[in-house]
Amino acid sequence: MSSSPLGGTPYYQAVADALRAKISSGELMPGDRIPTEQELIAEYEVSRNTVRLALNQLTAEGLVTPGRGRAGREVRKRDLITVHVPETRNDLRATQIDGFIAEMRSQGFKPGQQIEVGMVRAPQLVANRLGLEPGSIVVVRRRLRLVDDVPCSIADSYLPYELAKDTPIMEPEDIEQGMISWLAERGKVQTRYIDEVSTRMPEPEDVRRLRLEHGVPVLIQNRIHFVAEEPAWVTRIVLRGDRHRVVYEIQS
Repeated sequence: MSSSPLGGTPYYQAVADALRAKISSGELMPGDRIPTEQELIAEYEVSRNTVRLALNQLTAEGLVTPGRGRAGREVRKRDLITVHVPETRNDLRATQIDGFIAEMRSQGFKPGQQIEVGMVRAPQLVANRLGLEPGSIVVVRRRLRLVDDVPCSIADSYLPYELAKDTPIMEPEDIEQGMISWLAERGKVQTRYIDEVSTRMPEPEDVRRLRLEHGVPVLIQNRIHFVAEEPAWVTRIVLRGDRHRVVYEIQS
């Protein structure tokens, strides 16, 4: 790899650093076109391969959109969605509207959900957190959540069959007040939950469901819901890393 004469930094890294600085400073704003490969070659006096390496790095970092040659790329738009934790705030519970729907409307977004329901053998994490025997059958309520018609997050809830059978949870439709409120009205009051949070690059299924472009990481929340201090169900939440910020509110 050729290096620049100043400080031994590879040429492609120097170009990537320069473009990243323009994005950070606001010189290049979300939605702005990145100069074409030919324009970057002329501006930085480097080879086409160097420019492509620099652009690929910025794409992998999630700063610019993919593109080829003269088609150009753009600075990624980052109209961030705020996720509040805890979600069981009084103002949301009082609305008797699903928490996700209420939260998105409060931020000026148009929310939507695509729901599928099925019965599966409990994934290892679910079985471990709920104290189930390996291979136990559970109900999974899969929700693909859309914001302004764009897939932005996944929320797949895994419930023991005895908890979900003969209830609206088994139907692939919205539960108007949300599943947690519906269960609470029937004596299954969520007392607390534990979030196990991690970040990583998405699995192929996450890429497919969220229609992710190359270089977009995801934030994973494995949420264990408790009823009467016993783990009752698990929700696997996948948030697009380029669209979300998570705000934790801790009471002292």
